[in-house]
Amino acid sequence: MRVSLILGMAMWLGLQCQVLAADEADTVPVLTAGDTQVTAQEIAQILAGMPTEEIQSMLADPAKAGELVQNLIRLHEVERQAQAEALEEDPAIAWELRQARQAILQRALLKHFIVQQNLPDFEQLALEHYQVKSQRYRSPRRIKIAQIFVEIQAGDKNAARQEAEQLLARVKAGESFAELAKQYSDGPNAERGGAFPDWLTARVVPSNPLVGAAFELTETGQVTDVLESRGGFHILRLLDSEEARQKPFEEVKGKIIEGLVVDYEKQLEQDFLTTLNPAEAVKVNASVLQRLLQEAVGVTTAETPSE
Repeated sequence: MRVSLILGMAMWLGLQCQVLAADEADTVPVLTAGDTQVTAQEIAQILAGMPTEEIQSMLADPAKAGELVQNLIRLHEVERQAQAEALEEDPAIAWELRQARQAILQRALLKHFIVQQNLPDFEQLALEHYQVKSQRYRSPRRIKIAQIFVEIQAGDKNAARQEAEQLLARVKAGESFAELAKQYSDGPNAERGGAFPDWLTARVVPSNPLVGAAFELTETGQVTDVLESRGGFHILRLLDSEEARQKPFEEVKGKIIEGLVVDYEKQLEQDFLTTLNPAEAVKVNASVLQRLLQEAVGVTTAETPSE
């Protein structure tokens, strides 16, 4: 599969292809662009670290394989030019490269360490977690509401209240709440017939008296009396309601296991880092370390302030 993928990538780029013996294929350049060459061995190493689905996607779509080749050629050219400029000899760059290498090796060692451990039964642990903390997986009642809002204009509270009362009377007489909201509501959701787009739960805005009044509505279509707020008067209508329920274990199992795995791997990482601590106390040559620190900031021994 990998040979056909490599050939497909080369053909997509219009590169000349040559079938080689198996023992030659590892080291003989497969992709060549000017002075830049990529061997089959390098491509095979890259493919070995890729998800199978991604490789299959490139087999199905040569253009995606071509993108991989373009990136390989580009990265080789970056490396070639950097070497020509001797950038790796720059102490700062050399230190960054060393840090990157150490970080990669640490991740690889950690992965190897985790693989060697006897993993617990996460599904059983998830079930125990669910049973102990079942309240955490209880969904509270939630509702969707619409409102007609009459804003107090020029400080005339009585006029605003009177208008709201008249609108409530029209709703109770059978007129469409949504149409009245579109025509008369001063709320930001008037164009939607006064409907709020999101579900509301009592625990989201527990101190809001308007939300509290809305949760007293029990039947779809039911409306509140006129409610007063600092800015004006509201009429709320219940559009939809979902009662509180206990989420079944199967519904939340995946999320619980995901959290348990994350916590477990964090603990393993701490255990792993502990294994890297030296068995004996670290000895420090303080005078040499001090001199190196001073040289790094351009301070000579003679310039060092006397104690």
